[in-house]
Amino acid sequence: MDNFALFDLTKNAFVIGIAKSVFVTVLNLLFIMPIVYLCLFIIARISHILYKNSKGSPYDFEVNYKRTIVVMVFFAIITACFMQHIGIHRRLTQRAGDKNEIYRLENIDYNIQLQDDGSANVEHIIKLHRNKLKSKMNDNMISYEFNESNYISDIHLFVNGIEIEKDASKQNGTYNVQSKKIRNKINIYLPDLKENLNLKLTYFVKDVLVRDLSGDLMYYNKFLANRSGLSYNTNFKGSIRIFIPSDFICQFSGYSKDMYIETNKKNDNSPLIIFENKPDCHQFVPQVSRSYLQGYDPVNTKGENIKDFSLTLRANFVTQGPLNTKIFPYFQEKISSLEELKNMTKRNNLKYDEKRLIWTYVLFILVVGMLVMIALSMPFFYLYHKAKDFEYIQLLYDEGEVEV
Repeated sequence: MDNFALFDLTKNAFVIGIAKSVFVTVLNLLFIMPIVYLCLFIIARISHILYKNSKGSPYDFEVNYKRTIVVMVFFAIITACFMQHIGIHRRLTQRAGDKNEIYRLENIDYNIQLQDDGSANVEHIIKLHRNKLKSKMNDNMISYEFNESNYISDIHLFVNGIEIEKDASKQNGTYNVQSKKIRNKINIYLPDLKENLNLKLTYFVKDVLVRDLSGDLMYYNKFLANRSGLSYNTNFKGSIRIFIPSDFICQFSGYSKDMYIETNKKNDNSPLIIFENKPDCHQFVPQVSRSYLQGYDPVNTKGENIKDFSLTLRANFVTQGPLNTKIFPYFQEKISSLEELKNMTKRNNLKYDEKRLIWTYVLFILVVGMLVMIALSMPFFYLYHKAKDFEYIQLLYDEGEVEV
């Protein structure tokens, strides 16, 4: 769902989403309301003791109990906001569902060293962290899938700095490759399940440079196009850096529907794209298609992942010198131009605007947390006010300030 549910009035997404959020929040609050009521009672007792020790007038009594009500309301608001914040943080750091994901993605960097004959040496540097929840599967195997523009060769894989062997035996400390022209899958049989896992994959690929239908020389690929056997419910970050020959002039752009993209070209010979799975406004505005708040990798009611992390990268090149090859293959599909990718990224990045994010986050906490907490605490406030108001009238009678 691309539109904000707040404005999706035709489907009543906001109303239904808020109702679901309130229902879940009420269930959570019912478990802690006895503790909240106990804290409110303690605040009331402390206030009463302080007044007794001060031996104030009936007017002081009235000011004291009304001030106490304000303090209790403030306590309820702070408690509600804190609970909502903790709940949001928990959902942003846990898996949406157990899919036997042993590790979660923390960072991934791609380094592409282009050659003037159209080939490239490619390096993937991946940082993973072990999930707290254990997988239902007890094996040590993880899979990593990626797209490449052509067949790959000369593959090397390093786990925590140590190269492991390519072997079909599926023994620990080995890996095997299922490779096609575009899609590749690496099955890694880990020596042990350490908390932090650093992978480095290197390979050679021929003819990564192609010409589009208009004849322009370019590099085109999709990164994170396939969901590997990893958990993506994290604020993972990454980059794509292209190292180009000195006589190349490069223009480039990238786009991902569900990630923040930033381009950086401080060095003409190594254009850089930075991406991040940042929180967006959609994560704090309840929607029908989501179960309350599912964090960085939400799923729908069928358990299907909603986000598409695939990042399309296009880089156009102009050469100032002769190339080491005469013919470059043509890319037969019609693809987005650089300008189209830039415009789509610019529009997409708006949903990651920090001011808008903070506003929706605060609104969500206030609406769902504060109002529900105050509503559930209202019986205590009412009974306390009624009791203290009665005591206040009795004090006035005792002082002779009210005629019977």
